[in-house]
Amino acid sequence: EQLADGLISLCASARDVNGVVSKKPTRYFWYKDTAGPTAIFIGDASSIPATHWGTLALSLTVGGDEVTSYRHVLKTTNATTCVGASYGVWQSRSVALNLSGLTNGYKLLCVQGRDSASNVQASPTILR
Repeated sequence: EQLADGLISLCASARDVNGVVSKKPTRYFWYKDTAGPTAIFIGDASSIPATHWGTLALSLTVGGDEVTSYRHVLKTTNATTCVGASYGVWQSRSVALNLSGLTNGYKLLCVQGRDSASNVQASPTILR
């Protein structure tokens, strides 16, 4: 049977060859977490200018509940989704996402978050 995410408890007792059961069972607890986090861009919306892709550089902070690291890809074609994107290496959440050398034109920024259990965000956060 598949156990759901959440607190899991295992309790075991031992029985010797004479059939005597241990008086105090051994208990083990752990937390099962298989859900990926959701990365967000931190700061109020005014920190990302409406004309952000007209600038030559952009610096963003990535965060979100349980997000410990992130990876990103910047697509410069007329892509509308992040499907099939080749993401870069994982960065610590404490490292700002800095993009420089940008040119005018269409851009799609795709960001995936990862938590401490290495669960990866299923659907990336997108900035167009």
